[in-house]
Amino acid sequence: MCKLIFAKYDPEKENPYEYIDATCWQDEDTTLEKHLDLAPGEYIAFIEIDWFNDQKFNNFVFKSYSDKRIEFKVEDPHSHHDILEGILKSCAVKTSKRKDYTEKGQKDIF
Repeated sequence: MCKLIFAKYDPEKENPYEYIDATCWQDEDTTLEKHLDLAPGEYIAFIEIDWFNDQKFNNFVFKSYSDKRIEFKVEDPHSHHDILEGILKSCAVKTSKRKDYTEKGQKDIF
């Protein structure tokens, strides 16, 4: 099982993580295909793989294709303890619809 979450990182913002897309797949080829013209900057690929105890190998390959120069850096997962929380908050804000109760006379509740 492989989980891959892709986000933009901007330390100048209150929540520096902006959710872009994610996938979860139980296969040797987990792919997140995005045809985006991404602005220059820092991006995070949050990858989590559930290895089985009887597996002989526990390596993976992360690839990206672009006509622009890309540099990868492996981060210590403990150096940014708030990465997943920040990305999930951004995802909730971007993909959730705000419910209100105006029709029930409670316009200030949402």
